[in-house]
Amino acid sequence: MTKFFQLLITCCLALVAATASAQSTGEPKPEPLPEQTWQHIRSLRGIATQDGMTTPSLYVFFDPNCPYSAKLWQRQVNGRPFGEIPAVWVPVTFMSQTSVGKAVALLRANSKTELARNFTEAKLDLREGAATPVAHTQAEWLALGRTKAVWNKLGGGTPILAYRNKAGEAVLYMGGPADPAKWAELVSQFAAPKLSRSLNEYQGK
Repeated sequence: MTKFFQLLITCCLALVAATASAQSTGEPKPEPLPEQTWQHIRSLRGIATQDGMTTPSLYVFFDPNCPYSAKLWQRQVNGRPFGEIPAVWVPVTFMSQTSVGKAVALLRANSKTELARNFTEAKLDLREGAATPVAHTQAEWLALGRTKAVWNKLGGGTPILAYRNKAGEAVLYMGGPADPAKWAELVSQFAAPKLSRSLNEYQGK
C-alpha cells in the first residue's frame, strides 16, 4: 500500500471519528454566519417582539406547531421568558398541514400578543400551536417559500437562532444550549438591537 493511500485512509478514519464524537455529544455549537446570509435573514418577514427596532440583533426561526419553539418562548432566562427578549420571530412551515395557515395568520396579525398566545396555549403533546390557520394569498405563499429556502440553507429544524454578538459577528445556533444553566450566558452575548429615535426618547436615552 502506498504512502498516499495510507494517508488517505488515516484522514478518512479521523473524519469518521470526529463526526462520531460530535454526534455523541448531541449538542450543536454556535457557528459563524456569513454576512451575506445574515442580510438574507434580515430581508425575511417575521414578528417583532419589540416596537421600534430598526436593526434587530436576534432572529428566531420557528414553526407555529413546533413544541420546541413553544418551549423556547416560555424558557425562563434571568427570571423572564425568552420571548420577552427583543427579537424577530420568523415562521417556517414544515411540521404539519396547518403550519402554513398559522404562519400566515401570525404574520398578518404582526402581534407579539398573538405570537405569545400561539406558544403559551399550544398543545405540545399534539404539536399544535394555538393560532387559527387562514387561507394564504399567492404573495404570502411566495414569501414563505423565500423564507423556507433560507432556512433550509441554515440546516432546517426549529428553533434556530441567528444573532449578532457584542463583537458584531453574525452567529448561527441550532436550538441553543442543552444545559439550561447556559442560557443566561448565551443571552448575555446578544448585541443590543438598534432602536428608532422615538423609542429611544421614550426610554429616556
